[in-house]
Amino acid sequence: MDNPKATVDALLENKADIGDITVYELTIARFALCELVKCPFVSGEITQSINDYVDTFYIMCNDVSKLAKYNSKNTDELHKDALVWADTLDFDKVPAIFEAILKKFKLLNTVAPDSTEKKS
Repeated sequence: MDNPKATVDALLENKADIGDITVYELTIARFALCELVKCPFVSGEITQSINDYVDTFYIMCNDVSKLAKYNSKNTDELHKDALVWADTLDFDKVPAIFEAILKKFKLLNTVAPDSTEKKS
């Protein structure tokens, strides 16, 4: 990690408000959950299926205290809860929510070390 401060700043970038929806900071807890659900922004496998993004939207748009109950043993429950929550979204806001989330992951990817990079 060449610049730890830049990495932390990227993680803690301010939340974004999109109407009545808040896209929260990309914290370590949120990133860990995104890894568990194989978030396309983490895995790099960007798809066209909205179903592949629902969990990430839910993770990024809810307070961490609401997300604390999820772990590797109940990602199906997280997905079910995400679908129920997503059904309340105004579909016109989805592109802006997507862009706000994508911006957070892109910012992190510009400063975080590549875990596959060979150390010399």
